[in-house]
Amino acid sequence: MTFSILILYFVYLIFIAKTTSQEKKQLVVCFILIIAAAIFWSASDQTYTSITLFTEDFTNRSVLGFMIPTAWFQAINPIFIIIFSPILAFIWVKLGRKNQDLSYISKFGLALFLGSISFIILYFASHQLVQANGMAISSLWIIAFYLFLTIGELCFSPIGLSCMTVLAPQRMQGQIMGLWFISSALGGMIAGLVGGEVSAENINELPSMFKQCAVILIVSAAILFILNKPFSKLIHSSPKKVDSSYE
Repeated sequence: MTFSILILYFVYLIFIAKTTSQEKKQLVVCFILIIAAAIFWSASDQTYTSITLFTEDFTNRSVLGFMIPTAWFQAINPIFIIIFSPILAFIWVKLGRKNQDLSYISKFGLALFLGSISFIILYFASHQLVQANGMAISSLWIIAFYLFLTIGELCFSPIGLSCMTVLAPQRMQGQIMGLWFISSALGGMIAGLVGGEVSAENINELPSMFKQCAVILIVSAAILFILNKPFSKLIHSSPKKVDSSYE
């Protein structure tokens, strides 16, 4: 339902609302990036569903006789954000000063690629789990998963709204920003559906499920990398003044 509303609204903006040819192109880019964000959030939000269930049922959480509560693993993401935010900020600033900063599209693609790596890690973890006949695996697999997923999140989440501001026609900025937040809702809904598939009864299906997630993410990343050049031209041709570090 949410996805249908998103599509219909963009159809209205592009084909029915009075928009120029350039504005239509910019709206198409906005739509594709919002879908890309929804795909990433559908992976990221699994930390609250399938990953939490996987951690609870299939990982060894015992350290020196103390059983680490599953909820504590939710703190890994914010800890990594605190650690890596200044590092990535330093990298982006340094690249920007050399006029080598990645484009918006490249950062979105990089986020999806790193997300795919995180699910490849879970694929191997679940494969090991199946081979061990359900014996609990090391929780280091989960930490590695969070590492790549968090760095991916930091690649695009901070610049998402500014990207929409640059691309959206000025009179539609409020609407496009609202649609941007729909991507998070859509991703959360998909994550909830996927999370329902994780249980001790269907342990043999876990590698396939995580593999499918990885494939979707890496294919989406590849599409964005392919579209990077034409998309960047559209951003550059926007009537708004765009800082060179955003191209």
